[in-house]
Amino acid sequence: MSYSIKDLARFLGVSMSTVYGWIARRELPHYRLGAAGRRGRIIVQQADLDLFLAQRRLESEQPQETEQRPVPREPLKHLHLRTKQS
Repeated sequence: MSYSIKDLARFLGVSMSTVYGWIARRELPHYRLGAAGRRGRIIVQQADLDLFLAQRRLESEQPQETEQRPVPREPLKHLHLRTKQS
């Protein structure tokens, strides 16, 4: 399966400009179809996309058990609290 720039942007949920940027920086392997000396149509193969995404995969970190400290808060200046009068 192959993707056009528009299809790829829609599939990944990014703008076409972002995809063009990856291509311009040669981060995303692609094919340029057309006559010599012309820009032509850009195609990205599924295998190249899979490799591109695998290189950007972030592993989730295991949560570490740490002591949770209360976050110090400043008093709310915009609230005026009524006090009970005895």
